[in-house]
Amino acid sequence: MGGSGLICLLALMIFTPDFIKNADQNTTIIVFTQGLLSFFFLIYRSFTGESVLSRQHAREKCFLIFLLSIVSIYGFGVVSITSALSPLVYDAILYQFDGSLGFSASAILSSLVQDYPLFLNWVIKPIYLMLPLGMGLQYVQQMQSKEPAKIYLLLFWFSSMFIVCLFSYLLLPATGPKYIFGNLFPNNMPTLTDIMDVPLVNPATYPRNAFPSMHFGWAFAMWLNAMLMKGKLQTKFFLVITILTALATLSLGEHYLIDLIVAVPFTYALQGIFLRGLPLNHTARWQCILVGTALWLAWVVALRIGIEVFIGLPWLSWSAVLFSLVFSTVYYRKMAKAQEEWFNSPAAIEISVKADKINSNLKPVYFMFILSGFSGLIYEVVFSKELALIFGSSSIATYTVLATYMGGMTLGAALGGMFNPKRPLMAYIACEMLIGVYCIITPFLFKFIQEIYLHLATGLPPDASVLIFYRLALGCILLLPPTLLMGATMPLLLAYCREKRGQINMAVANLYAANTIGAALGALLAGYYILPAMGITLSTAIAAAINFAVAFMALQIFKKNNGPIEQEIDFGIQRAPISSYAGVEALIVLFLGGMITLALEVKYMFLLAVVAGNSTYAFSLMLFTFLLGLAAGSILIKPWIKQHNLLAILEFSLAAVILLGIFNWESMPAYFASFANYPSAKEFGAREFIRGLVCFCAMFPPALIIGAIYPVAMAQVASAFPKNPVRALGLANALNTSGNIIGVLCASFIMLPAFGVLYSIQILAAVAFMLGLMLCLKRRVHFINIALMVLVLGIFYIQPKSFDYSALASGANVYFAPQNEGKVIDYAESIDGGLTTVIFNKEHSVKILLTNGKFQGNNALKGEMQAQTGFALAPLLHTDARERALVIGYGTGATSRVLNETGFKNLDIVDLSSDIVRLANQHFFTINQRVTEKKGIATYITDGRNYLLLTDKSYDLIGLEITSIWFAGAASLYNQEFYALAKRKLKLDGVLQQWVQLHHTKLNDLLSVLASVRSEFKYVWLYEIGGQGIIVATNDYDRRPEQRYADLISNTSGLKEVLKIYDRPVNELLQKILLEPESLDRFLLKVSSGDPEAWVSTDDNLYLEYETPKGNVLDGAKSLASNLEMIKKFSAK
Repeated sequence: MGGSGLICLLALMIFTPDFIKNADQNTTIIVFTQGLLSFFFLIYRSFTGESVLSRQHAREKCFLIFLLSIVSIYGFGVVSITSALSPLVYDAILYQFDGSLGFSASAILSSLVQDYPLFLNWVIKPIYLMLPLGMGLQYVQQMQSKEPAKIYLLLFWFSSMFIVCLFSYLLLPATGPKYIFGNLFPNNMPTLTDIMDVPLVNPATYPRNAFPSMHFGWAFAMWLNAMLMKGKLQTKFFLVITILTALATLSLGEHYLIDLIVAVPFTYALQGIFLRGLPLNHTARWQCILVGTALWLAWVVALRIGIEVFIGLPWLSWSAVLFSLVFSTVYYRKMAKAQEEWFNSPAAIEISVKADKINSNLKPVYFMFILSGFSGLIYEVVFSKELALIFGSSSIATYTVLATYMGGMTLGAALGGMFNPKRPLMAYIACEMLIGVYCIITPFLFKFIQEIYLHLATGLPPDASVLIFYRLALGCILLLPPTLLMGATMPLLLAYCREKRGQINMAVANLYAANTIGAALGALLAGYYILPAMGITLSTAIAAAINFAVAFMALQIFKKNNGPIEQEIDFGIQRAPISSYAGVEALIVLFLGGMITLALEVKYMFLLAVVAGNSTYAFSLMLFTFLLGLAAGSILIKPWIKQHNLLAILEFSLAAVILLGIFNWESMPAYFASFANYPSAKEFGAREFIRGLVCFCAMFPPALIIGAIYPVAMAQVASAFPKNPVRALGLANALNTSGNIIGVLCASFIMLPAFGVLYSIQILAAVAFMLGLMLCLKRRVHFINIALMVLVLGIFYIQPKSFDYSALASGANVYFAPQNEGKVIDYAESIDGGLTTVIFNKEHSVKILLTNGKFQGNNALKGEMQAQTGFALAPLLHTDARERALVIGYGTGATSRVLNETGFKNLDIVDLSSDIVRLANQHFFTINQRVTEKKGIATYITDGRNYLLLTDKSYDLIGLEITSIWFAGAASLYNQEFYALAKRKLKLDGVLQQWVQLHHTKLNDLLSVLASVRSEFKYVWLYEIGGQGIIVATNDYDRRPEQRYADLISNTSGLKEVLKIYDRPVNELLQKILLEPESLDRFLLKVSSGDPEAWVSTDDNLYLEYETPKGNVLDGAKSLASNLEMIKKFSAK
């Protein structure tokens, strides 16, 4: 194998001298040359070999060829992602560090080898390109060796590519000297002082895969693996390959010297991760991983923030290099020696084999729980959406439902632990079946609950205290049955695992990880695929089908697995019995840790809604990354689950990570802004990936540690109460979930209003720190605890006293471009309103109101104010009624002022955020005249749709000016059910007015909005005012726009000041009509291909909620022009 490929490669090099210059084709050529002549022969041998063994070897080699092909293709594909995710590069600081060593190795070596073209073309370039062949050679060597395999080679190569792409390359993105310096490399390189003034080549298309050099790292790893295999000839061979690869990466200008230096400890860490045999919790192994990872991260931080220090102190550069190489090598050698001793220990191998056998037997159980977590997350999303439509989407309504949901889980966990059935797996089957059956009928139950709620609550004010009781009581009636069953599933499976294997500690970690992985996948797939494609009803049916499938799988396991109970296995870790005091400590950690978990999630989601986006997709990403972190933590901590002192270390680490994360928030908007005009961020999928990366960086680190704390604390509870550990764990789980409930409520209604988001996060870090101190009280304090205490206190000392809200609320995430609106002069934080800011633009002397960085309005008299006034005047062209009006969405208050001064006797204003109303009245009083304080005006802080649902009033005019359809939850005000509700609350001749965006909107989305409103209103008009769309709808034929209504407006004395702002004749608004009822119907029929009803957005299909966020990738001006061009084709003008 490979001989034919080598012959072909040599032939190409001899007869096609320019072959080696075409780097884009080299990988493909090598893959084909090493496989074409041998691959078909090996396939033939895999079926016709002389013996079973020869056929097996042939099949393994066929598989290897396939994998090597994937290595080449996948590898280049992955590194290309780095350029898509990193507009900015840090080549300058890498070049400066090399210079601080006294020379630029890449420039010197490149100049040198250019004088020896034969050496360059026949040695350097082939060595660099033929690394996959070395991988294949080493894999064959491992397969044929009589020694047991010492490392997971294939897993090492594939996973290291993935890890490097997502972590190392993105933490310090750089392209390499020949790409960034272009023609200046290698002979005209700038000096260290001139580096920032040199016009560098645009690196947009080049991969950011320079730091660390994993091309060298993989060659270095092959040498290390050859030494583990104890082949002297192979060791020497791969040592030569490693040296030549180092020479090649530098002389070809692919890397800087520091890239190779940092690759050494990084490769040691990877070797430790993918080592075979030696347990992960073995001191030598985890120390090697920890040292290698810490040195790599230390280099990242030092280079990013301390390059000036290295330039000024060259001796420090050399010292850091030598320390990294020597220190990491010492710990790697300790690990290699420990592995050799492990393989020479028959008892250790026997324990490992027996543990693998039992883990294998329980894998179907863990897979079942993954599916159970998947379906459970779908239910949670569906229940929250449906109940938000019934009880409202205000925070108090939302968290009442959440508390009820989690309270049911708490009670279920406690009862599941106390139940202790003889056949726990059969009880689990019953739970899954009942969950599925119950959830199938929930669509009917939602309607039933809504009818009861309407009967009880209609006519009550939105802030009536009794509404909380109604929501809680009805929520319990609806949610307790399924959540009780969901909460009971984990204790029942714990009982089954204990029944089958005796050891419960690992089962806790495995089940928690499995269920959380399922929930994470559910958050991602439900948010991006299942709900958008299937809608609410079918998604619920899919989740129920999964429950039935899980029950069936469990039944098959029950039938097959009736063997004797396995004895408890000690996985090489001895733990002394612990006292009940330690169990109580663990219970405190679980309770307060539960509070920290959900409180932190609330705070992070609050901030991510500001810096990363608040569409329904963004919230799916936030939930996914947080759950993924929890699952990863519970998986990674398993080898150390019995270690003393671990909980204290984890709590201190959590405090440190939370505090360090605070420094990243202000830089996140700048990251989004860096993609302005960048080619990789032009599609929705690419932007969501980038958004997900930001969510990952923010939420994954603390979630990882929280996910590790839970199984460790649960294991400590089980060890402290050994007589009935399942019952103890059930109660512990219930206590943890109770902490979750308190954490959500406390974070939302106490901490955020009282302290703000920054101080709230710092308080949560302080609680974690205090838990760490509590865990150290009656124990010998280890050095690592002291070091972490000092670290946390040091980070506390340098904490900022406030965020830079001008940076935080820039809104760059919306269109992936800097907004540069101005400086924040006032702000408010609340769970309902998010981050509301007032910005002053000094250049134009304009104040701007923003919600989570998204524009709400400004006070520019000759711009936005004229459009805002036109929005309010448009529906008045359709009616002369002046009895009662409703405005949903206060904004700057312009519409409310216009309607009040028009002469409406009663005006109701509804907004979800009190912050909007307060800041608008304070900073935009010249626009709104503080209309909310005037006689005859009633202001309600609540969800607009829920207000309409419960009110018993009838209106002449309902106006809605929600400034973004794509905000999570806002699309419910554009669904058919909302228009049906609005129709019921309007008088027979009443008029509905609603803002709709024409820019950053696909034509199909506009079609859906118009089709939805048309499904409930006979007569619909579409205006275009100031580049914005205004819908006016009614079911009264006589409410057509007429000149007499325009004259009435012009002659209304109260509107004199408003009409001065508008600064044009009112009847000009009649010229702003794009579509009237007849032309709108023609538009709907034509654009929908004759079936407008198919495009109606409903509470079930959720079309607009999931489609409108995709419009943000469109160019605003082009999408507006395109939509207007299409619409005007149907205009009657």
